[in-house]
Amino acid sequence: MRRVLALILALAGAPALAHPHVFVETGLTLTLDAEGRLQSVGVVWVYDELTSLLALEDLGLDPDGDGTLTDPERAVLTDLAADWGNGFDGDLRVRAAGVDLPLSGPESARGDLRDGRVVFSHTRLVHDAPMAEVVVSAFDPTYFTYYELLPAPMLQGPEGCALRVDPADWGAAQRMWDEALMLLTEDEVMNEDNLPLLGEAFADQVVLTCG
Repeated sequence: MRRVLALILALAGAPALAHPHVFVETGLTLTLDAEGRLQSVGVVWVYDELTSLLALEDLGLDPDGDGTLTDPERAVLTDLAADWGNGFDGDLRVRAAGVDLPLSGPESARGDLRDGRVVFSHTRLVHDAPMAEVVVSAFDPTYFTYYELLPAPMLQGPEGCALRVDPADWGAAQRMWDEALMLLTEDEVMNEDNLPLLGEAFADQVVLTCG
């Protein structure tokens, strides 16, 4: 999928305002152990129609346009879902007391096509999760991709634990973006490598509490 994003970036050019170019409906399922420690986060990405179309064309999949993949074609997407490469970390952050918790790479990864949209799914194992409030967020630091929490995050585990979603403050995030851009020259703004890494400011936060 990184090849596809590179293609879109070449077509779209660097944005002057905080505005993503790839939209991903993101399902999160938090699974706990018997004591309420976070064990894993299941992730489902459903890409927008344009990104999906470009991905299929770039990969040579579904050439007849019937919206159905053959098993070999599905295997190509599954390989992409399982092997990120190029330094991509999965755009998922899990924190406790402000400290990032170690995550595994993508486990049980799958790729498919659903209603003309590319769908990736995988599971991230969470290491060393404490018995404490945990905050989970899905975001692209560059804000080129926007991960919308849809459907609402789900929780699997013992009673006494709960999830809430703290929405991003979009006004404050946009002000941060504008202030960062004011420090750049016109030529620097046109180079996406110089854009501020403020994607987290636009991301909703999923908060897990137990007890």
